Amino acid sequence: MKKIVGSEIFTWSVFLILSIMGLLLGCLVGLNLYVRLFFSVTTLCFLSLQIRSVIRKLRFIDSFSTSVLNGNFPLIPEKKKKLVVVQCLDSLHHKIHEVIRFVQSLDNDSFKFSYINPEDEIGKSLVELGEKQQQQKEAEFKRHWKTEGLARFSEILRTNEQDLKDLSFRILCNLVKYVNANQGGFFIEEEKEGVRFLELSACFAYDSKKFVEKHISEGQGLIGQSMLEKDVIHVTDIPTDYVSITSGLGESTPTNLIIIPLMLNDKFYGAFELASFESFEEYQIDFLKEVATNIASAIATVKTNGHTQKLLDESQSLAAELRSTEEEMRQNMEELQATQEEMRRKQTETENQRRELTLHLETINKTIATIEFDHEARIVSANNVYLDISGYSQSDLKGQSYDFILPHDELIKPQNAMMWDSLKSGNFFTGQFRQKSKTGEDLWLLGTFNPVMSSSGELEQIKMFAQFNTLEKEKEVNMCQMLNAFKSIVPVVELDTKCVCLRANNIFHEQMGISRMELRKKNIEQIFEKDLGKGLLDEILNKLKNGDVVEEQVTFISAEGNVKVLRAIFNPIKKHNNELDKVLLVLIDKEMIVNVNTA
Repeated sequence: MKKIVGSEIFTWSVFLILSIMGLLLGCLVGLNLYVRLFFSVTTLCFLSLQIRSVIRKLRFIDSFSTSVLNGNFPLIPEKKKKLVVVQCLDSLHHKIHEVIRFVQSLDNDSFKFSYINPEDEIGKSLVELGEKQQQQKEAEFKRHWKTEGLARFSEILRTNEQDLKDLSFRILCNLVKYVNANQGGFFIEEEKEGVRFLELSACFAYDSKKFVEKHISEGQGLIGQSMLEKDVIHVTDIPTDYVSITSGLGESTPTNLIIIPLMLNDKFYGAFELASFESFEEYQIDFLKEVATNIASAIATVKTNGHTQKLLDESQSLAAELRSTEEEMRQNMEELQATQEEMRRKQTETENQRRELTLHLETINKTIATIEFDHEARIVSANNVYLDISGYSQSDLKGQSYDFILPHDELIKPQNAMMWDSLKSGNFFTGQFRQKSKTGEDLWLLGTFNPVMSSSGELEQIKMFAQFNTLEKEKEVNMCQMLNAFKSIVPVVELDTKCVCLRANNIFHEQMGISRMELRKKNIEQIFEKDLGKGLLDEILNKLKNGDVVEEQVTFISAEGNVKVLRAIFNPIKKHNNELDKVLLVLIDKEMIVNVNTA
């Protein structure tokens, strides 16, 4: 500005001196008045033009300065750029633009110092401002990174507090990714029989050869050393055989390894190991230390919860066992009481049964003949009923075999040997037996032979219980003889419960002219179809089932054409339960009856 004003004053001074010198010269020379007036007017006009030019320049400078002060930078016309003041303002304009660009670079994190001159005061201040801004942004980034990481892992620890394996794997995966590591291992402290060791709980991107042993003792290797010292181990020169990272380009050894112990209140809970190609920054190590405390707290909580749950389960199991035992004891007491009552009842019943059995045995001993044999079929004893009827004495029978009381013709029968073989096998034998008395007379008995077995299944003795039915047998023999005699003179047919022919005697076949094959499976209605219709036969069967003897008259035409009028007598034969077993049909010739009556 001073240069611009000095230049204008110098020009005006020169012009004024020249005008004065012209006037003085005119006076000295004696120029006329018109010439002097011309010079004066010319001087005044030139001076006026110069003053107007200076005023215009001063107005432009004032306007440009006002725009710059208001933050505007208008374009400078080319004819104005030659002014010294304008050149100074233009230089100032460029410097302000450099400051603006520098400030904009601060906002964009560019921090380019080439826009300004670091030698002047403004440049120095701006460089210091940029460096402080850089430091603050880095500090803010680290603080935000750490805060975000702690929040993320707090959420992981909060939502995974049940299974240590799953919790360990999730923590390790997120740690490796968050700090841009390449590999990692997570170890949890365990104790067995008083010996502390680290067990691999999770690993990330480790070759299986690295952790062949999943149990690491205290002081063994770097992990065991961390357990022993309870301090961070940071290694920047890893041995080539310690660990390698495999990718599609081959295998490489990480350059940095850090082992962080999991500590809480000076108690060791485990450790995690991270390997990376890049160096771990100090703020990352601080973050790992702080998050390790949170992880240790979570592990302690999981272990405490697990121990508490185990104790709770054991308590519940013991309570359930106690309730079950109490219930079992109560049931046992009830069963014991019921058993005692049942035993008393059974004892009473047994006593009653014993007395009743004694009475029955006494009654049986007085009414039924009994013989006791040993396991070799030798007679041990016999009761009085048998002795009285057979005529033997105890001394006669004791030690004798069963053959001693058999008739001579019974000895040769194989049924006796078969019976004793069956008895020795533990089978009962029931039937009718023929023996002999002391005098040699036949004795018929109806009863059973009962084998008595030991607890080991061996035969101890055999008892015979029987009733003498000699008289009934003699009557039966007499009846059989009479029946045989009757069958020899009259036709007899055996029928089933539906009146189907089973068999007939020879007289029937001879008189009726029907062979055995023709008779077999033939209904009696088919033989006497004219006299025994379906309705009459059903009526006869109903009467027979009631036990009645039915008599009808039938006509039979023989093969020779002879007509015979027969008297048919249906005799029911029943079982022990009073049910009809079979029917015995007797046919009597009417002429025989007439002849007998006539005679």
